Amino acid sequence: MASGTGQFVYTILLLLIGQIPSAFPQSIIQILPKVNLVSDKNALYCDSWRFSVETNDAGYWSTIPTRCRNFVKDYMIGDRYKSDSEVVAGNSLTFAKSLEIAGDGKDAWVFDIDETLLTNLPYYEAHGFG
Repeated sequence: MASGTGQFVYTILLLLIGQIPSAFPQSIIQILPKVNLVSDKNALYCDSWRFSVETNDAGYWSTIPTRCRNFVKDYMIGDRYKSDSEVVAGNSLTFAKSLEIAGDGKDAWVFDIDETLLTNLPYYEAHGFG
């Protein structure tokens, strides 16, 4: 690339970058607030651990990691667990209503009895959310 061509490309890039603020009404660059890194590292880890469990990627585990007990407690007794449960129940009901039942008396529902059908909140409360 000739030096003149390089200067031209550099100038075009500067002009384009100068147009970005007017192209986006709100800045796409966000400055994160100062945070407590210890608790936020735990929260980030615990949210990722929860996601891994929910997607059946966590492997065998018998207890919640100690550093995640407060995270699980806050999740389960807060608004998020109730909201998640309501969304899952609503989606299940919508699915069930979409099925055509033969009406010959041979149709049956089989439920997987786990935390998606029955709440395990009392168990977690009794065991310190661990």
